[in-house]
Amino acid sequence: MSDQRWSYIGVGTNLGDRAANLRGALRLLQERLAPTSLEISNVYATAPRMDLDQATFLNAVIRLRLDVAPLDLLRQTQAIEAQMGRVKDPTRPKGPRIIDLDLLSVGRRILNTPELELPHPGIALRLFVLRPWADLAPEWSHPVTGETIAQMLAKTPDLGEIALWASSQEFDR
Repeated sequence: MSDQRWSYIGVGTNLGDRAANLRGALRLLQERLAPTSLEISNVYATAPRMDLDQATFLNAVIRLRLDVAPLDLLRQTQAIEAQMGRVKDPTRPKGPRIIDLDLLSVGRRILNTPELELPHPGIALRLFVLRPWADLAPEWSHPVTGETIAQMLAKTPDLGEIALWASSQEFDR
């Protein structure tokens, strides 16, 4: 069952023309999903985490209002990654990528399947997700913990490097 609701997708890239990769992902999300609304946060340059021998990432969060079941949305984001040329390297799961689309939340849905966990289990631990998400919806509250994005951002243990790269107005398509 699905209904019109806000979904949030984390997007990142650190290969090739990173700005073009982000714009391509936005275009494909619009074309494939036809959301009634699509917004992008400010775009941030972030240092890689865990696998440090790679280029700086551009990260943002995309907010969409659409009517789609969570697993269908996951399949669409995976299809977009494949269409854009993403090849997952099992030896470097946190390695470089042309595009990465992480489904962060779909409405207030709580889901725990082998394919998908909602909300994404790493939200509170990722500055590169929390900072841009706070641009769009600092009041969004986790359906399990009740914490808002602003509260999670204030206490995240992730102290990684992050810098504003472009405002949403400068970057927007």
